Amino acid sequence: MQLVLNNHGQVSTRVNPQWDDNPYNMANGGPCRNTWDFFTDSTARKLFKRRLRYIVARWGYAPNILAWELFNEVDLTDDYGQHAGDIARWHEDMAAELVHLDVNRHLITTSLSGSVGGASSDALWRAENLDLTQTHYYDLDADAVRVQRELVQSQQQSFSKPAMIGEFGFTDAGTARTSDPDGIYLHNSLWASAFSGSLGAAAIWWWDSYVAPLDLYYHFEPLAQFFANVDLLAEDFHPRIVAAGSADAKDLLARPGIGLRRASVSAFVVAPHGEITPRALQAGRYLFGSEDNRRNPPTFSVDYAQLGEFHIDTGSSLELEPRLMVWLDEQPVLDVEAATETRYIVAIPPGPHAIRVENSGSGFIRVSNYRFASYVSIVQSFALQGERTVVGWLQNTRYNWREVSASGEPPIVQLAFVRLDELQMRGNYHVLWRDPKDGSLLRSTEVASSDGSLTLQTPAFSWDLAYEVRYVGPTTAVAPQDFALGQNFPNPFNAHTVIRYQLPYPTVVDLHVRNLLGQRVATLVLGPQAAGAGQTVFTGLDDNNTPLSSGTYFYQLTAGDFSARARMTLLK
Repeated sequence: MQLVLNNHGQVSTRVNPQWDDNPYNMANGGPCRNTWDFFTDSTARKLFKRRLRYIVARWGYAPNILAWELFNEVDLTDDYGQHAGDIARWHEDMAAELVHLDVNRHLITTSLSGSVGGASSDALWRAENLDLTQTHYYDLDADAVRVQRELVQSQQQSFSKPAMIGEFGFTDAGTARTSDPDGIYLHNSLWASAFSGSLGAAAIWWWDSYVAPLDLYYHFEPLAQFFANVDLLAEDFHPRIVAAGSADAKDLLARPGIGLRRASVSAFVVAPHGEITPRALQAGRYLFGSEDNRRNPPTFSVDYAQLGEFHIDTGSSLELEPRLMVWLDEQPVLDVEAATETRYIVAIPPGPHAIRVENSGSGFIRVSNYRFASYVSIVQSFALQGERTVVGWLQNTRYNWREVSASGEPPIVQLAFVRLDELQMRGNYHVLWRDPKDGSLLRSTEVASSDGSLTLQTPAFSWDLAYEVRYVGPTTAVAPQDFALGQNFPNPFNAHTVIRYQLPYPTVVDLHVRNLLGQRVATLVLGPQAAGAGQTVFTGLDDNNTPLSSGTYFYQLTAGDFSARARMTLLK
């Protein structure tokens, strides 16, 4: 647990005000005339250091204290923006005092109400003796787990410190009990944050009025059991988004996060598996007009597997006469007078493109979301990858509290896979698939990697899966006895599929794709190949790099005197 030493209400007359009861208040005999004097008055500081000395002496022995949290949501104290510098210096002083007093060296932190940005908060998080940063997150997006991951990654990269979601939940416990009585939001947030590089799993706020009354503690145990078998200190684990695929595709939502100031980033790469680099939170929430020095319109580099759409959802804020323009590969495709609470749609052809959005008029228009329609698979996977081990979580993104509440449980995902790249060890890997709901083992297999990558077929699932992939040793290469051409997986497929084959001796290989008319449309492998097992990935593009239409195709392998073909189905 984190032991919170102050909450914002104790130094606030506005938000959860408790200043009238605070012994530091001059009206109660204390040294402070104003709430903000608590951070600067020398007597107040001396008294609080005495309090720290008592707290450490009383509870500093306890190993179950994760951290001393100096303040809960300190930005909600009176006039935080005006006194942020003094508050940052107070934190540095008190953190240094805790370092001096606490021989057991518990971590030290504080918290803000949300991901409060700006120079004032940056100074707070950069305080030398604050060991970890925290974000509080109470938005209820259907894709909240991806946003939570982005928040953790943003904090880590900005301040080079561990980060975590220190609070999350519905806006109130009553809404949580009625809207999500089974704890879907809780479950997804726990698993997603644990595999996002966070210091720990996201911490639910409504434990006493939501988790306990509905007895939702069972969501915690399988996660604890899973990580009990993972030695996170044994390898240099790093978080990553793993390529995952399924037969269905869904929209990718990008929520800009910079407020009424210039965005520091304007170029974004939107990967086919859904990762946006840099994070979409760094895009400007407002599109400023051509005369505004805060203007820095975003450009998205995309790669649509099929004909798709790009949506812009405007918010409720507008000033002067903004004009919304969208450029596709430097050609204007939309030029309209911008309006609030409106969705603008642009058709995007298959293939790689650059989409630029700007305000060619005056003033500004707020953007709520950018949406890439039918862009990514319905499954997503977060993982921690080490030198010899990969552990991860795979989610059916339709299994979130909002969609389940509205439509019930989604259909079972019958065909899905994850592709692990950049594996450091070549050889055999032991793969375990578990059910995150109860921790039960669903499948145990052994696979081999000869090229630093693995494509793993998943068990069928409706909600999510957890997986462990552990290196067990080098592969003893034994040439197969016969030629063979395997069935592609997944099949049917959307974004890509894997085709495997076997060669008993070195030979020239011709592996290609033909349509139903027998016409050769795509060459996958052509040239000499060594004996052994081979595989290739087909992305649904023909030899001209043009996406093929939906339908049935044949892939054919010719190697020496051997020839075989198999059928596959492309769905879009």
